[in-house]
Amino acid sequence: MKNTTLRSILALMRVKFSGAAIYRASFFTAFVVDCSFFAVQLAFLSLISAGTNTAWTPEMYRVFVGSFMTLDGLYMTTWFFGVVGLPAQIRSGELDLWLVRPLSPLLYVTFSKIDIGSLPVVITGMVITFVSAAQGGFLSAENVLLWFLALAMMYVLIYSLSLLLRCIAFWTTSTKASESTENALIDAATKLPMPAIKGAARWVLLFALPYGIVANFPAMCMFGTAPLALWGWAALMTALFTALAVFVWKRGLRRYESASS
Repeated sequence: MKNTTLRSILALMRVKFSGAAIYRASFFTAFVVDCSFFAVQLAFLSLISAGTNTAWTPEMYRVFVGSFMTLDGLYMTTWFFGVVGLPAQIRSGELDLWLVRPLSPLLYVTFSKIDIGSLPVVITGMVITFVSAAQGGFLSAENVLLWFLALAMMYVLIYSLSLLLRCIAFWTTSTKASESTENALIDAATKLPMPAIKGAARWVLLFALPYGIVANFPAMCMFGTAPLALWGWAALMTALFTALAVFVWKRGLRRYESASS
């Protein structure tokens, strides 16, 4: 079963690579758009670090941006467009096509719209992260290993958060409110380094919908400043929201199947 699943994912990736080779303009457009967004983000945080007395150095801000840029490129390449399209598939009945396949419908939904055009964003983000870490004097084999582990954990967490919010479509006719909330929280989290997350924002971004952990945790691991308690909290949030997303998906899918029959 696992081999079949892996072959299915690899087959989808081969199709997307072939399409990217044919439509090269679309491939590079995605890269330029993503990089432009993070260039603005980097300029914004550079102004903050230059104009205020913060606990973070300019190199740390660049690692912060580069880390999330890497994560953003990873999920945009793999699951983002498939999960974002879930509400439309539910409303149109297109989800029925995945229910008759031999593999998990969730697997098909997740990896059905792989976007290779975002893959260069991953490489660019890693270059920014490693170069800035070297300039800041905290690049080491241990920190790099912890960074990769944290990145993998946050990849799962942000996937679970995104899936959970889209599963609302099983019970409602519109998910615009939840999607707008998600966009606002991600935008806030990518502009707020951990020392700046205070008050109500701290409760929302670190506990209720932990996008603040997603944005900050890998960077803090690269700095070598992520305490054991933060590792525990990040692991707990990842496990909790993954379990919750799978539970809500299964409940929603049962409701969808009963309504379709």
